Amino acid sequence: MKRITTITTLLLLVLSLTLFGETYLSLIDESWKTEVTFPLSKKLNWGIAMGNTAPRIGILYTENWADYSTGFFKVKTRDGSFSLGLYFGEGISVSTTLIQGSYSPPIYSQSFNKIQLASDGKFHRFSYGNYRVPLGKWSLGANMLSIKDESTKVNYLKAYVFVKDFNRSFRLSLNGGILNLGVDLATIGSLGELGYGGGVCYDFSKRAPGLSAHWVFPVSLESGNFTGEIKMFVKTDGVNTKLSFRTPGGKNLLIFGLGFENFTLDEFFLGLMVN
Repeated sequence: MKRITTITTLLLLVLSLTLFGETYLSLIDESWKTEVTFPLSKKLNWGIAMGNTAPRIGILYTENWADYSTGFFKVKTRDGSFSLGLYFGEGISVSTTLIQGSYSPPIYSQSFNKIQLASDGKFHRFSYGNYRVPLGKWSLGANMLSIKDESTKVNYLKAYVFVKDFNRSFRLSLNGGILNLGVDLATIGSLGELGYGGGVCYDFSKRAPGLSAHWVFPVSLESGNFTGEIKMFVKTDGVNTKLSFRTPGGKNLLIFGLGFENFTLDEFFLGLMVN
């Protein structure tokens, strides 16, 4: 109940702040970081950083860019933003953010990165990347998530290869310490990202092999579209289940997930970047 109350309070606070400025939020179980910035000028912002420590006030330098194709029809091929800031409170901390997108062949990609370093030695790192590479009769895709500070961490890697002649996607994922190899029974759409099927898995931390099932599906809401994913690992030592949702693209990112061990909640994470 305490965890649910903490999560609800943070979400209400951060969602109200997104109405006024650019927002970052990271939450792993009960460890949380948030940063909200407001414009002072074209290049300068001021910000508020909060978390499990005392609030801090800072000033940030920002850069934004966008490249377009040549010719009659201008199509955006690349964009991004960068910020570097100093925060003052109980000590001094540095915060940097880099967001990049590439929308032209052969690689379509988006990445969101943030690093916070404090004078007392504490740190926080958030990194998320989504990649898609169409190669004629093949299509490759991957997304990676890493959230880490001095006491907690979340690491995920998910990749797929879609073979159009076979009309199936082969999938590889590393969910914490569980390696999973799977193949779709049915792949939805022509990109290969969505589908459901099964495979085999191995838990390195517990040296336990097993079988797996997965389902990657679209979620359409009035507020936006999401990609949902459910993975279940039935191993010799028990059952692990992973449930996650993420925005499929765009300048803003929302990703969150739940992890269950033998149907008991043992993991919660959330990452939010509103630009």
